[in-house]
Amino acid sequence: MEARIARLESDVAHLRSDVADIKVDLRTRFDKMDARMDRFDTKLDALRNDVQDGIAALRDEMTKGNAALRDEMTTSNAALRDEMTKGNAALRHEMTTSNVALRDEMTTSNAALRGEMTKTNAALRHDTTENIAALRDEMTKSIASVKDSIASAKIWALLIAGGMLGVMARGFGWI
Repeated sequence: MEARIARLESDVAHLRSDVADIKVDLRTRFDKMDARMDRFDTKLDALRNDVQDGIAALRDEMTKGNAALRDEMTTSNAALRDEMTKGNAALRHEMTTSNVALRDEMTTSNAALRGEMTKTNAALRHDTTENIAALRDEMTKSIASVKDSIASAKIWALLIAGGMLGVMARGFGWI
């Protein structure tokens, strides 16, 4: 009977040491997971800041481009007004002789100016749309990779817990 008790005591001591080892391993794994989550949080914050900085830079660039376009259009309009004012006297004289030709020339000039302005506005809209779409795609990909990483970490945690329960069940003789 005492031999059996001694054997049980040694088996229990062995189980205690195994459980202590498992606890140490689990603490190490959890510390590593905490460190990874901290790095992940840092990377996510950096990504968020980069995206915000990119959007702010894009907004600033668009504002500067719009201001430059306004200035250019104002300058162009002022120059056009000056030219028109200077050319009024000659235009009145020429209108009497070639009214139809002058109207055609002005219509063509105005249409070309409208066409250029329309093209410039369309190009600005297109560039802005592409930049926003690219940022949206990049953010979607980043979020998807974050979700995959979290899912992978959950699976590993479940596998570790299952392995620990299996070892404990084996140790207690349940299986």
